[in-house]
Amino acid sequence: MVLKEQNFIYGDAVNQAPEYVKKHLQNIHLDLEQYKYPPKGHVYIREMEKAVTDCMPLVDCTASVLDGNVL
Repeated sequence: MVLKEQNFIYGDAVNQAPEYVKKHLQNIHLDLEQYKYPPKGHVYIREMEKAVTDCMPLVDCTASVLDGNVL
C-alpha cells in the first residue's frame, strides 16, 4: 500500500517515504532470494542527482559482491 492511500498528509508522507522504501526494498530482496540467481547484495541510495551525495555505500556493496566467479 502506498503512503497516500493511508491518508497521510503530504508532508508526513514525504518524511516517512525513505523508511517506507527501505522496508519495501528489503521485502523485494527477500523475495528475490528464491530465484536461481539471487542478488548477492543490495544498497539503498537516494538523492544521487546531487553533487554532494556520498556514493561510497554503492561502491562498497559493488566491490563486496565481486568475486572470482563474477569476474
